[in-house]
Amino acid sequence: MMPFYRTKVESGKESIVMGSETIEAMIRDYTEAIEKGTLCMPTGCSSCHEESDDYKLHECRKRQLRVVIEDIVKVIITFLLRWKCPLCQATFTDYPPFIKPHKRFVLSDMCRFSQSYLESDKVTYRDTVKHKSYDIGYIDPESGLCEQFLSHSTIYRFMAYLADICPSLPGNVFAISHSKYRTATRRFILVRALATIRNIAQKSIFPDFGTLAA
Repeated sequence: MMPFYRTKVESGKESIVMGSETIEAMIRDYTEAIEKGTLCMPTGCSSCHEESDDYKLHECRKRQLRVVIEDIVKVIITFLLRWKCPLCQATFTDYPPFIKPHKRFVLSDMCRFSQSYLESDKVTYRDTVKHKSYDIGYIDPESGLCEQFLSHSTIYRFMAYLADICPSLPGNVFAISHSKYRTATRRFILVRALATIRNIAQKSIFPDFGTLAA
C-alpha cells in the first residue's frame, strides 16, 4: 500500500513531496475498499470519544475531491461513511487521512501549495497557482474545456485552515519572511500553518483496510 505522505530533507527542512499518482492511488484504494466492504470500522466515536467494536453503518454518501495534477484540478468522486455509536447513540463521519471536513481539496495539496509559498521569500500567492508558467485550471467534465482557474486567494485560505488545525507551536518558532505579512496577526497565522505542515510531513499516514462490519 502506498503511503499518504513521503518526505525529503533539504537543508534541514522536511518537505511534503506527495505525488499526484500516489494520492490518486490512495483515493482509489479507499473507494474500492468501501465498495467491496473491506474498510475497517472507526477506532473511536468523535462525539463521546469512546471506543467500541459494534459501530453500525448509518450512511454512505458521495464526496467530490479536488486533486491538483500538474496544471489541472481534477475532480475525483469517492465516499464518506457515517456511523452510529452504540454507546452514546450519536452519528459521526469517519474521515480518511486525505480528507478534511468541509474541504474539497485533499490535505496534501493544501500543505504542498502553502509550503511552496511560505518557504520561499520570492514566491507570491499568484506564483503558487501556476505550473511551469501555466495557470492551473479546472476542466469541465462535459465539455473538456478549462472554464475556471485556481485562484491565488484559495492558497490564502488554505493557510488560514492549516493554522486553525495546528495542535501546538514548537519551542523554536519558524521564521517567516517579512514580505509574507503586514500584521502580527497574519504572521501568527503563517507560523501556525507552517507548524501544521511540518508536523504532517514528519508522519507517514497509511490507509486502514480490514473488514467492514456487516
